[in-house]
Amino acid sequence: MATLSQIRAAIQALIAANDASSTVHDFERYAEDEDEFRLMFVDGATDRINAWIIRRVSQKVASPSMGRDIVTNRWQVRKYLSFEDDQASEKTFDDQLEVVRKAIRADDDLGGLIDTMTLNEAAGLQVDDSGPVMFSGVLCHSARCTLFTQHYE
Repeated sequence: MATLSQIRAAIQALIAANDASSTVHDFERYAEDEDEFRLMFVDGATDRINAWIIRRVSQKVASPSMGRDIVTNRWQVRKYLSFEDDQASEKTFDDQLEVVRKAIRADDDLGGLIDTMTLNEAAGLQVDDSGPVMFSGVLCHSARCTLFTQHYE
């Protein structure tokens, strides 16, 4: 039986393995000082923001007549990358998203930890919104994604 912590860690590991240049946080980060906050998301090799944040936003538990609960978690997965217009950073950003999306789709049960990441017609990581944002005072590409995990208890 999978725990929430195990599922969170598996999602983090899967993203990190497929976007090695990024920092992957498995919870929403916060700091009162903006410079300190920005450093949580900066890639040391490039000195640019290049990070993911994974946060569980909802959970539903169903108890059908089969004697065990079905637990469905909805995760919000955010990706940020500093703009570099002369490097066409939007293309790099989209490529990183696609690599992670395909890796998640290829491992639908997180290595056997859960039952599935396919719920109704949503299979794997869904990109809900993508566009420029100011993030910690830096113009960044940003994507807000949804991921469902489902397991039995």
